[in-house]
Amino acid sequence: ALVRGEGSEAAGRATLGSIEARVQAALERRDVAQKLLAGDEQAGEAAERDIRSLAVELDSATEAAAAAEARLEEHRERADALRDDLSSARAAGAAAEARVAALEEVLSVLAGLAGVGERVKPLIDDARERQRLASIAEREAAEALTRAERAVEEGWQEVATRDEELNRLDALMSGAADRLAGARRQYEAREIELAALNDELARTRDALASAERTTAEERAALPARRAAVEETKSLRAEAERLLQESRGSASTARAALSDAELEERAAEERVLAARLRLEEAEAGIADAQKSLAGLEDL
Repeated sequence: ALVRGEGSEAAGRATLGSIEARVQAALERRDVAQKLLAGDEQAGEAAERDIRSLAVELDSATEAAAAAEARLEEHRERADALRDDLSSARAAGAAAEARVAALEEVLSVLAGLAGVGERVKPLIDDARERQRLASIAEREAAEALTRAERAVEEGWQEVATRDEELNRLDALMSGAADRLAGARRQYEAREIELAALNDELARTRDALASAERTTAEERAALPARRAAVEETKSLRAEAERLLQESRGSASTARAALSDAELEERAAEERVLAARLRLEEAEAGIADAQKSLAGLEDL
């Protein structure tokens, strides 16, 4: 029982060491999982901040793109209006030029008539002034149209730039959303892993407490078992002493028994000799009685 108890106590110590190592390993894994969980949480928060910031930028960029498109549309409408003005100015210039040519032809045809020059020349001068004004208007309309077309081109470039910015922000928003989704999935997986580690740690601690109780019980029982062993050793020593004494008494008794047996055999021989002598005496008595009887008869 003592050997079994010591073996159980030693096995308990080994089991305690193994369970403590498991507890330490579980604690280390839980610490790592908690750190990773905190990192995933920080990554998710960073992704959320990026999404909020990108949402603000995207709203601003969307408004800027809408404004750029509105300006582009205004520039296009103005350019269309200026094209109409240019066409009108060209038409007016062409009409004035045709009027000047017609009046000059009339003047050349009617040059011989009295008073024709005085009446036609003012008309020609007026037509030429209108032609000059139409030319100026055409030039100004052409310049304004050039500026408007340049503004339209710049508006197209601005719209394209705004579209590129929107595409860039959309890509960044998509990337941030993917990171956030990944961080959330990773966070949920870490939470599940951490819960499993906590369960494992709780079970391991329960096993450690049970092993400690068992080892303590085995250790507490060892002194009684050792005392029992010492008592058993004392009893065994006393029994061996008594056995030696019994063996000595048995030897003495056997020797006495041998002497008694010899004495008994000698006594039996003496009794037998005495019986023989008694029988001889009885035979002599019988002979003597017979003789006496014969003497009495005589």
